[in-house]
Amino acid sequence: MHITILNGTARHDNMSQYVTQAVTNAFSAHPVTVTATSVAEHVTAPVTVPPWGEGGADTVPTAWKELVTATDTFVFVLPEYNHSYPGEWKLLMDSLFKDYAGKRAYVVAVGGGQFAGARVLEHVLPVLVNFQFRIGNERLHIAHASTTVSRDGQVTDSATRERLEQFATAVAAAQPNDS
Repeated sequence: MHITILNGTARHDNMSQYVTQAVTNAFSAHPVTVTATSVAEHVTAPVTVPPWGEGGADTVPTAWKELVTATDTFVFVLPEYNHSYPGEWKLLMDSLFKDYAGKRAYVVAVGGGQFAGARVLEHVLPVLVNFQFRIGNERLHIAHASTTVSRDGQVTDSATRERLEQFATAVAAAQPNDS
């Protein structure tokens, strides 16, 4: 199984990059292929293409389209910005549409406070459904990200580390076509 872990923000010096590293590290104990990437590597222009339009990654070959084609399961590491998801994540997602259908998706919600990105999860699930992802039941909330995850991607809180390990184990065990 090929899992792509996507840091959903391009904000400079964001905590999600360290959470993405911690999530990637957690999958190293499992027999899966993992690619970690960031929207910053793929979004080059603030342009969206509707599903019925042309000119996005659906018609122009891009590294994102190649990665989506190779991926069975996505883990989106999404920080909560102003009670929602980052705009650059949505720009990247809008560059394709039909290619996501039937692929598995999970969310790691990142928050700076005690609510651990709960609102980003509320907002992103309907978007993932619209893209026809098959949403996995496992969710991971990372609260107080700046003190819970170090800048080298190590989880410093034992309870969060345990939840991350359980999340990675469940995601790695799920077959891409499981319901």
